[in-house]
Amino acid sequence: MFQKAVLRLTLWYLAVITLLSVAFTVALYQVSTRELNTLEQRQQTVQQSIIQLQLPPSFTALNQQRIEQIEESKQNIAINLAYFNIVIILAGGAISYFLAKQTLQPIEESVEAQNRFTADASHELRTPLTVMRTEIEVALRDGNFNLEESKQLHESTLEEIGKLETLTNNLLQLSKQDSASQRAAFRLCALEDIAAEGVNRVKPQLKKHRDTVETHLERGEVLGDPWSLAELVAILLDNAIKYSPEKSVITLATQVEHQHAVITVADRGIGISPEDMPHIFDRFYRADLSRTKGKQRDGYGLGLSLAKKIADTHHGVIEVHSTLGSGSTFTVRLPLGHK
Repeated sequence: MFQKAVLRLTLWYLAVITLLSVAFTVALYQVSTRELNTLEQRQQTVQQSIIQLQLPPSFTALNQQRIEQIEESKQNIAINLAYFNIVIILAGGAISYFLAKQTLQPIEESVEAQNRFTADASHELRTPLTVMRTEIEVALRDGNFNLEESKQLHESTLEEIGKLETLTNNLLQLSKQDSASQRAAFRLCALEDIAAEGVNRVKPQLKKHRDTVETHLERGEVLGDPWSLAELVAILLDNAIKYSPEKSVITLATQVEHQHAVITVADRGIGISPEDMPHIFDRFYRADLSRTKGKQRDGYGLGLSLAKKIADTHHGVIEVHSTLGSGSTFTVRLPLGHK
């Protein structure tokens, strides 16, 4: 589909280039031959005078030769301009194809990303729904279904509903970060408040995993949405918890460097492999389960994608440095806020 669109756009570009080239050629030919036409008219006048005055044939031959030279010059100009047009059209075709491809490439990538996103989201939604449907169908067919089994079924169903809620909330947050109204609601936020709220949101995971967060907080302010920035910190902390051994110490630090606020989350977990590193911020991407050795908890691969989207919305950047087997450090740089 996009190849056809590229060819159509190429033809449009080439048509414009051809039109301009032909118009330029006609104008250039007229300008170039104007003096030659004037000179040719003079020579024609001289030729008539020679005939009327009955001058020797040598004068007639010389004048005729000059007229032929003028005609030859005009022909040479026309041929050179024709070659020029051919070169322009050929080069224009190549350049048009290149420009058309460059113009449509972001659209193609966007459509492909949207298709992947739709397919992945459909798959992730289908999994818990299938689990719930299967368990309920089995229960309905069981003639000896008792109260204890009913309780287990409801607990399992609630667990799958919780997964669906997590998925839909993450999808809504990703959509929200694309909204212009989100940026319009920015206000000054204290770094220490953002960090404290982020820690508060992962307290259940910390308690379950028996991890601790060691904080080193420097005062500073950024312009942004406090809820989203706290969510960014919570995502990075949650990611550190997922890929760290139990009873680990996770470091959360904030500091001010030049005109940027820096938020750092470091863990001593399993780290990220070089193969996974380019993809960790892709939506629905999850590292190879064989590499995680069972450390990966339930998730949909949307957390880090949402974290990057939040950083982008706040005109910041998020970076990661990791050594396989030694841990990872995520660093977020945000512009300092100014009143």
